[in-house]
Amino acid sequence: MRHPSVVVVAGWIFMSGAIKAEDRPRLWFKSKKECPPTVVAPWCPPESMTAPTSPVPTEPAPVATDPSMTSPPVSSFNAALASASEAGTQPAASYSPGFFGDLLASAILTPIFIPETGVFGFAASPNVSQAGGIKIVEGDSPRPTNRLYYNYNFYGNVDVDTGLTPNLPRMQVHRHIIGFEKTFLSGDASVGLRLPFFSFGGGTVAYETSFVGDLSIISKYALINNRETGNILSAGLILGTPTGGSPNLIANQSNQRPEQIRYRGVQIVPFTGYILNFCCQRVYLQGFHSVAVPTENEEPTFISNGFGLGYWLVREPQADFIQGFVPTFEVHVNTPLNNFRGTRLGQTVMQNSVNLTTGAYLVLPRSIVGGAVGVPLSWGPHRIEALASWTLRF
Repeated sequence: MRHPSVVVVAGWIFMSGAIKAEDRPRLWFKSKKECPPTVVAPWCPPESMTAPTSPVPTEPAPVATDPSMTSPPVSSFNAALASASEAGTQPAASYSPGFFGDLLASAILTPIFIPETGVFGFAASPNVSQAGGIKIVEGDSPRPTNRLYYNYNFYGNVDVDTGLTPNLPRMQVHRHIIGFEKTFLSGDASVGLRLPFFSFGGGTVAYETSFVGDLSIISKYALINNRETGNILSAGLILGTPTGGSPNLIANQSNQRPEQIRYRGVQIVPFTGYILNFCCQRVYLQGFHSVAVPTENEEPTFISNGFGLGYWLVREPQADFIQGFVPTFEVHVNTPLNNFRGTRLGQTVMQNSVNLTTGAYLVLPRSIVGGAVGVPLSWGPHRIEALASWTLRF
């Protein structure tokens, strides 16, 4: 009979052959765990104590390409868009400036006494409910914008002659407008407020008066808003609220100044506007089309069409001070649908008018300053107009 130890060793060898290599116990009952071929674990022994493994395949190095073949063309317009602040607003040089404007609107037949000459009669005094900037083209843009703004209009040598009282002195009208606009829906819509202040004067003390005009509420929505080209199509609505005062002209020989007759209806002004950019975004055409519908039958309903052409003579979005200089030219056509003539006290009068406005904007990093002059080709009623504007973008 063989020695028991020989039988044990033979059984040990046989069992070791039947077990997987990584699970086989080694001599002296000590075992060593093998590392998986492609996984490195914390308990793996140093590399010097393990068998060499095949190298891990690596990805091929990227091939260099010409940036001009993959990057979009760079223009001053795109550079301006890229320079937006962290707050998300765009620099002033990103988009074209808005309109200057044109209109003094309708007039109301008002009793007037001229102390200097002793003449008593009727004057066609500006109708403040329609002269307070109810047209969207008055210092605005088709693009929804975050801004604070101030507009000034001087209407010189306003003809107040009604044909009933000859030799009335010409009137001078100063209008100041302060406004606010705030965007929402990622810049595709906005709401705003516009408040005018008036000052009348001229060749007689009878005209000297100042007052606050009617507050206008403006809503605007961009139906198309292409931020790469700057092209836009928008629509909106203005509500002119009868919240302001009216001029107090001398009305009799006692030098009394009653409030001018006026109608306190709401002015409802739907509008549509657009901006089209051409020639590498240096030339742009913009337009506004609207209709003013008063809730008072005594006031005229009129259609307004405004067209503006601008050219970026200078456009440097990255400049520290002057980022742009933009000459502009505007044509404004106003067509009343009623109230063409006046024959009685308190009646409103408006005629067809065509006005030309030309000026320029100076574009600064966060603001735009503009100045222009306007002249009527037909009934104005003013003979000359000076305009100035200041806009702060935020």
